[in-house]
Amino acid sequence: KHVWLQYIPTISRSWLNPDWKGELGRCEDVARKHLDAMGFTAADTTVYACGNPDMIQNVKGVLRRTGFPKEAVKEEVYWVAEKSTG
Repeated sequence: KHVWLQYIPTISRSWLNPDWKGELGRCEDVARKHLDAMGFTAADTTVYACGNPDMIQNVKGVLRRTGFPKEAVKEEVYWVAEKSTG
């Protein structure tokens, strides 16, 4: 373990893994919960978000509203979101 690293896994579909003992909920909700509770600040935190592009945008929105600059957020998008043809 590293004191400078906090890893918070979460799942949003608990019915698919009923034995899960970790966090439940969407990433942006878990981020909102832990930012204050664990004392994360933009001055000493880098956030890594990877996965669904919509989730990443939501997490970045939560972080921006709490003062995180875009440089403090690293992202890895697993796929490109489809554009609406509507």
